[in-house]
Amino acid sequence: MTLEDFYFISQIVAALGIMASLVFVGLQMRAQARETRLASMAEIMAEYRQGLGQMSSDRELLKTLLKSNKVGLANLDSTAFLQASLVSLSFLRVFEQAYIYRYEGKIDDRTWTSMQGMMSQTFQYRVCLDYFVLRKNDFTQIFVDFVEREYGDQLEEPRSRDTSPVPADEEAAQ
Repeated sequence: MTLEDFYFISQIVAALGIMASLVFVGLQMRAQARETRLASMAEIMAEYRQGLGQMSSDRELLKTLLKSNKVGLANLDSTAFLQASLVSLSFLRVFEQAYIYRYEGKIDDRTWTSMQGMMSQTFQYRVCLDYFVLRKNDFTQIFVDFVEREYGDQLEEPRSRDTSPVPADEEAAQ
């Protein structure tokens, strides 16, 4: 073998080494992207579970939410209105964040389907629907468009204040 043959062999080995390192970097980037998606999902679900946990451990809050589902958000006294609004806002923000992550590709479609199934329960509560209708300008337009497309048949103007409050015995039963 001549010196020139050794030179060409070393060039081939170097080219193979570069190709192998590029493949390795590509695999690492793919794994990193997957980890980022999983971390995004875990973060959102932790916030959602935290909200559910706080809500389930506060009996007065549960009474307020049950009452708001029955009479509508607008028919609550100011303290209950604020309390129910803050809970609704919390759940809607988590749902909005999840949707934005999906929109940006940080959450894949399979993961989103699972998350949406769980979070769509938010819109089974009249209080969240009422809050969304009242304050939809506070949310991103892409989320508003999504909610109107997916849950538009459930959205209606919140019930206005009734002149007759919920009877005390009915409130205590809740």
